[in-house]
Amino acid sequence: MEINTFLNILVIVVIVPFGFFLKRIINTSDENQKNNIEYQKHTTHEVNEVKLNYLSRFEALTQKVNDLKNELTHSINESEKNLTKLITDRDH
Repeated sequence: MEINTFLNILVIVVIVPFGFFLKRIINTSDENQKNNIEYQKHTTHEVNEVKLNYLSRFEALTQKVNDLKNELTHSINESEKNLTKLITDRDH
């Protein structure tokens, strides 16, 4: 009977701290996992905002380049017309 009591006490002394620390490890792991998921959501949101900002800037820059191209094309065409007119006027 004394051996049973001793073994029961020994098991309680060993299992209770083990269970306590196991529970702490599991809770810490769950909390870390939740924090990682929240961080990933936040980071993904920020990356998407950066992509959106760069895309909108790129679209604005593309529009400016197209406008400049149109202006240059128009200016070249006007210069060509003026040169043709000068050459024609000079020949007459």
